[in-house]
Amino acid sequence: MQAEAPSADSATVALRQASWVGNAELFALEGSPPQAATRAKIVRALASRGRHLSWRVTLDNPTDASLRLTVGVRVTGRFAGPLTFWDGLGERPAGAEREANSNIRGTFPMSCLVSGETGIAAGLAPREIVSWFEHSYMPAADGPQLDASLRGESLRLACAVRVALAPGETLTREFVLYGFQAPFGYRDALQVYYDEFPSVFHPLPDVDPRVNLNGATYHAWTSNDPEMCRRMRAGWEWCYAPFRRTGDWYGRADRWDYQPVRAMSKDRAMPREAYLAA
Repeated sequence: MQAEAPSADSATVALRQASWVGNAELFALEGSPPQAATRAKIVRALASRGRHLSWRVTLDNPTDASLRLTVGVRVTGRFAGPLTFWDGLGERPAGAEREANSNIRGTFPMSCLVSGETGIAAGLAPREIVSWFEHSYMPAADGPQLDASLRGESLRLACAVRVALAPGETLTREFVLYGFQAPFGYRDALQVYYDEFPSVFHPLPDVDPRVNLNGATYHAWTSNDPEMCRRMRAGWEWCYAPFRRTGDWYGRADRWDYQPVRAMSKDRAMPREAYLAA
């Protein structure tokens, strides 16, 4: 994908690749209080890294009030041919109405549009930790005047996050966008994302490799099927929970003895001292 920007701190960049042409921009939407987006100081930094463009936006709150606003990246362009939209979780034909996915559970931090064997992707950098984000697609009647040889409709792909800034607080969010060849559709966009950020998807060298094994889903407990566990690469089972509160492996003293909303039928945990000594 070819990209042209007036400067590294530009709010827009022109994009072009086979069967697609358009532009991308960082945006800030009003939130709370009114005119929050104009009261925040916004600094943008665009950089080309490997096969993707990194777009970092730094927001500073110089006021004495909290600011809440929505920021994101959106790509507006025109494809030659029918489109499909992958929203980070599911795939569907790109229709005539706006479609969005803000369900953060199970949703990949990138979405894409695919036409034939080419596509464009936009999303968050993998190390961004957010409580809300939204992938969206919509027809763009106000799209730019683009290459006349591409007669498809103008379209817009966006990824947005909500930001809350305390007085004097500074926060940076990083977005990514890239074009890709798509003989396998949205799966090729996923492959590029994996390839661009390999350290995110591989455990550190000194981490016990067993942490990556799958759950046995009771094949080790009720079925007693070691061969199936081997084939599943299973390394843990739901039925083993010596800690008081499932998931609290550390065994915090202040959380060891508690009364659950649903009463237990019997004491289901060893004393904390015995757990720590085990």
